[in-house]
Amino acid sequence: HHVPADLELKTRLARIVAEVRPNIAILVSENDHWTDHANTGRAAKDGVLFAHGYLGKVVTSPAVVLRYAAAPYQTWGFQPDVFVDVTEEVERVAWLTNELGPGGRVLEGKVPRYGARLTLQGPPQQGYPKEVELTAQAQSLLAADARWGQMCGVRFAEAFETIRRVPQELW
Repeated sequence: HHVPADLELKTRLARIVAEVRPNIAILVSENDHWTDHANTGRAAKDGVLFAHGYLGKVVTSPAVVLRYAAAPYQTWGFQPDVFVDVTEEVERVAWLTNELGPGGRVLEGKVPRYGARLTLQGPPQQGYPKEVELTAQAQSLLAADARWGQMCGVRFAEAFETIRRVPQELW
């Protein structure tokens, strides 16, 4: 929880942008109750958008810069305008959240504590319906994904806010 949004971190991130030259950058929102998330979001935004200033040279920054909400109960003021349909991947999203989240095998070497189940519907020839066990964090994440999905007309979606997007011809 001790990530400073300082010159050192912003410069390190600017060097990565200069070396990798990404087309798209996805950053955590700086509007977050957790200080490390907020500081990481601020440092990333500055390092990505203003790499030229930190490095003192011309740096091609990404044409598209998006931010995401760390969690529905942590990030505030999040107004998504870009959605990615993850309906086909929701089982993997749940698994990753169960395994990587608090109390999971990856961070803490523990068997995840499941508190809910989700029934996924789909074609019987593909093994549906499927029961997916969820930790509290996975349940919260999938509830948010269901909400974002409703906003864009799919079952589950990940949501992003645009920080920078190249103008597009509309017609």
